Amino acid sequence: MGLWQKIIACQEEYLKLLKSCSCYMCRLQKSIAIKIYNRVAVVF
Repeated sequence: MGLWQKIIACQEEYLKLLKSCSCYMCRLQKSIAIKIYNRVAVVF
């Protein structure tokens, strides 16, 4: 499994996680997760 497949798989899991979030606390965590994820994405 190449690095890109891992990133794509991770992205899919991440998007599923985003869709399942609805409450305020989850949205707050989601915005933090997006910031972290964007930093990680920049690294790749």
